Amino acid sequence: MNYEDDIFGGSPKDKFFDIVFNANRNLVENELEKIFMELVALRELSEEKGINMQDINSFLALRQDELETGLNDVYIGLTGDILTQNE
Repeated sequence: MNYEDDIFGGSPKDKFFDIVFNANRNLVENELEKIFMELVALRELSEEKGINMQDINSFLALRQDELETGLNDVYIGLTGDILTQNE
């Protein structure tokens, strides 16, 4: 068990899904829509810069620590955004 598990009572991913399944549906939809819009923008920018799916898959395979840290940051940020609007 790591420090994050102690703070959140589970991993950031677990806490995020606990919140998502219990929060106001409209708030969750709005936050997910923001993430999807960012994903689309990043895909378009990547394509413009010549980054292809092979480059992305290579990053995913070779940089797991960075990926995990980034995912935890996203889960924590989204959880906070949903909770502050859900009050």
